[in-house]
Amino acid sequence: MNSNQPLISVIMPAYNAEKYIAESIESVLNQTFKDFELIILDDASSDKTKNIVLSYAQNDDRIVYVGKQCNHGPATLRNEGISLAKGNFIALNDADDLSETTRFEKQITVFNNHPNVAVCGSWILNFGDNIDSYVFEAPQDPIAIKLLFLSYNCLANSSAMFRKSCVENLEYQKEFVPAEDYKLWSEVIVKQDFYIIQEALVHYRQHENNISKTKADNLAISDLKIKTEMFKDIFDLNDSDFDYKKLVNFFEILANRMKLGQNEIFSFFEMAQRIIKINKEKTVFPEVLFQNRIEELLTKPFIYSKINPFFVIQLQRKFPNELKLLNRKGVFKKLINFKNFE
Repeated sequence: MNSNQPLISVIMPAYNAEKYIAESIESVLNQTFKDFELIILDDASSDKTKNIVLSYAQNDDRIVYVGKQCNHGPATLRNEGISLAKGNFIALNDADDLSETTRFEKQITVFNNHPNVAVCGSWILNFGDNIDSYVFEAPQDPIAIKLLFLSYNCLANSSAMFRKSCVENLEYQKEFVPAEDYKLWSEVIVKQDFYIIQEALVHYRQHENNISKTKADNLAISDLKIKTEMFKDIFDLNDSDFDYKKLVNFFEILANRMKLGQNEIFSFFEMAQRIIKINKEKTVFPEVLFQNRIEELLTKPFIYSKINPFFVIQLQRKFPNELKLLNRKGVFKKLINFKNFE
């Protein structure tokens, strides 16, 4: 290993992480791929985080400790870590998460075999003291990942490894915390390919101090802003094209299992019809793949909202092609319960 120029720079922000950080450090140091540096940025912790990190640094010169005098937050620390990184690749590993020993080896193999891939993640195993463990899965295909990104962030941040060159002039934006990773990836994915390894190479620890829980109030606002901007960029839309912002808002409402009124459902179908046409004209996504995704979205009003049967007839007359997407799989028979009609 060239100690002056490691291939990978691992960035680990830490704040009062004494309970978990030793286990996280060891999961990095025990990697089968050894050519890396581990940059640990201590965000002015008041516990034993510093002592634990320095005890490991004494025995492994790959560890770089950066102590902060005041608290900045993980977005700022990750940006600093990227600026300090010597490697051509950046790997993220939070101070409470664990990496499987073969994680770096398998991700570097992906980059070597797929030079067009800018970001590589994996499935993750969610675990914690008070939850049943489960695996969060996502597709491998770059186009399928990009399409899914319009609905939610399917790349777990602690599983991410990326080419340092792909984030030039980009950074984690503090105002989007705890969705700052989604914001960064949403800017990268517009023009570059993502790849997700089809196994859980990272164990994501859930606990009450996860920043996604402590900053939950800002999550919904940030999420909607990110999706709206990404939707515009991926489809190369202007505000005059159609009310895509309202369409994204409907996606959010339905994702939260909230009801739509009949006028809203009509508007939702109208805008879905328009984006199907735009996708076909611009060939942003393969037509069948995109229609399958729209089909999933079009079913949600029938799941979460009460719909008058006469209104269904109006939809069929106005949106025959869109309703055919649902009829292909007998969606109406499965989803429409006439006892629930108002």
